[in-house]
Amino acid sequence: MTNGVGIYARQSVVEDQGIKQQIAACESFIARQDGWPPARTYVDNNVSGSKERGEKTEWGRMLRDIKAGVIDTVVVDAADRLSRRVLAVAQLLDHPEVRVVVVRQGIDTAMPGVRATLYAMVAWAESEVEVKEARNRPYRISNRARGHPSPGRVPFGYRWLTERERDEQTGVRYETVADEAAVVKRMFTKAIGGQSIRQICRDLNAEGHGTRGGLPWRPTTVRRMLLNPYYAALLPP
Repeated sequence: MTNGVGIYARQSVVEDQGIKQQIAACESFIARQDGWPPARTYVDNNVSGSKERGEKTEWGRMLRDIKAGVIDTVVVDAADRLSRRVLAVAQLLDHPEVRVVVVRQGIDTAMPGVRATLYAMVAWAESEVEVKEARNRPYRISNRARGHPSPGRVPFGYRWLTERERDEQTGVRYETVADEAAVVKRMFTKAIGGQSIRQICRDLNAEGHGTRGGLPWRPTTVRRMLLNPYYAALLPP
């Protein structure tokens, strides 16, 4: 029996379908349990499991709800969706009353000795991250020496070229997107002209220039872009 249930879903990239599948698997498990109340849902989309998650994340909100006694059971689709850091799991299990259920691996910490199994699975996921990092480090160092940005989500105004589109002689791996580049140019022109960041947001939104995802511009986003070294043809530190 549980007093409150929380579903936690996480992935490192923005992909709504993956989050939906995680939640569906957890909801299906909960529906098969007798007397369990409706679950609260905590979703961290585009949040790394190998880095510390702050108070403003859904992970942070879930921990606060656990501390407040709102939930005492956490259901997650897979151990690596919970975290890829042993310290994060320790942070969660620091509350003795918390029960963690991992649907895909059949883990339920309500059973004696199973907490050690959960720790072991997350430790394995953490070691995979370390091995991958060591394998990719020489490749990243070589690319950086050639002036290539690190792979990942490309800044607004650019797009990555596919392997077929690339010219190996020039080494160029990305190109500008005309309509996005025009917005970036307008943003910097307004900033150089002395407009405040809030006014820049108001103007861009009023003119119908949304973000790549179609959302309105926010001051934090514009500030981050104005400070982004990519727009000065520099690599970030």
